[in-house]
Amino acid sequence: MASQSLITKVCNLFYKEGLAKTEIEKRLHISRFRVARLLKKAQETGIVKIEIHEPKHDLSDIERTLEKTTGLQNVILVKNDGEPTPQLKKKAGQAAADYLVEVIRNHDVLGIGWGTTTYELVHALSQSIGKNLSVVQVSGGNTKLETGIDSQALTMQLAQKFGAAPHLLHAPAIVDRPDTRRMLLQESSLKDVFRLYKKIRLLVAGIGALLPDRFVGSWANDPAEMEALRRHGAVAELLSYCFDLKGKLCPSRGRERTIAIPLEDIQRVPCCIGLAVGSEKAEAVLGVIRSGHINTLITDTSTGRAILNLLNNPNQIKGGKK
Repeated sequence: MASQSLITKVCNLFYKEGLAKTEIEKRLHISRFRVARLLKKAQETGIVKIEIHEPKHDLSDIERTLEKTTGLQNVILVKNDGEPTPQLKKKAGQAAADYLVEVIRNHDVLGIGWGTTTYELVHALSQSIGKNLSVVQVSGGNTKLETGIDSQALTMQLAQKFGAAPHLLHAPAIVDRPDTRRMLLQESSLKDVFRLYKKIRLLVAGIGALLPDRFVGSWANDPAEMEALRRHGAVAELLSYCFDLKGKLCPSRGRERTIAIPLEDIQRVPCCIGLAVGSEKAEAVLGVIRSGHINTLITDTSTGRAILNLLNNPNQIKGGKK
């Protein structure tokens, strides 16, 4: 049996001096397997007590509850201290940027949508990130959006941050007629981009909300189509696709004129990140979660709590036909 002094020595070298087990092996002339056993013994006997001090423990509790109740792989929350929505979007964008840098790998294909929170993500990234990857636009351009937040602009900005060539979708997000869409999809440049969609490992997209009286987000169809979507119970929008609260895709004439990544390609993405802030988007976020088209959610604490409240009290739901 090892002496307490040896166990203490190993603990000091490992925890205080930060030596690896192989370094302790050389220093004390004992095998690294014995080092591991001594470290385990130290925990079992109370010589070492490990405590995790989470500066955002309240956030972590909500994150874990959301993951458990919704089936999401990962939930990341930023604290809502009552600041204006633009500031909250900056916080969510920074959190998304930090997460993206952690999970991105060399040679990944990264798809990017549009929106103000997505813009904040791109803006928060540092210049010259040391990764070799492909950045692809997942929706056609939209001149009706505020300058700099449409998918094409964000694809170019994000590719520049990574030092990569952007793969652009040279087409409008919504064309006038379905036959125009069919014709454009026969173009070789668009076919190349659509083939790349099947290789996307990470995708980032904002979530829009169809409220009874207005749309909250960075996408909008014509007023008549928006009203028709609401009649079908639509509460959420993701990359121009609209869903009801149960996660069912809502029928839309606009889809026949929309040029964007196909739903089946979104669903096969290993890490699909949805961005949304503001508790008024709670039903929309829940609808998108239930659709199965995102597996990672980055939002704020008020939205997270509102989603849990909807799950616990479904009778409080107020939005469109369910």
